Amino acid sequence: MTKSTGAFVVALMLMLGLTACDDTAPAKVGPGPPQMLLTYQRSGGLAGLTQMVEVLTDGTATLEGTGGKLNRFEISDERMRQLTVTLEGIDWARADDEPANTMCADCYVYDIAYEGRRMSTTALGNSGRELRDLLTLINTIVSEG
Repeated sequence: MTKSTGAFVVALMLMLGLTACDDTAPAKVGPGPPQMLLTYQRSGGLAGLTQMVEVLTDGTATLEGTGGKLNRFEISDERMRQLTVTLEGIDWARADDEPANTMCADCYVYDIAYEGRRMSTTALGNSGRELRDLLTLINTIVSEG
């Protein structure tokens, strides 16, 4: 092997080695499993019904009623956008501001969990005003499911 051929081989190996160690290329990460976006439970009312809804980040939802019947359905992309925007726009401190003495026999009680926050409310007072759009949207999603 001549000197110039040997130098060429060394240079080629160095270039290949350096490009193999390039940290600037973005890592390709496959999509992970869907995560829980929201859990919602409504209970009470005149009939004492319970309704539980779980929504995953991929738009898959599960509805469970008082009788234990499960209904799995897909939420449309548009409804998922609406849900995300609505959830991000809530003032959670205000939503958790339940007025005193809200015990009433026929009220609905809403249990909501989102991004580590969990609250239980009758949605009266400030909490009702803050959560009105979310509660309406969830009822729409359930009726469409």
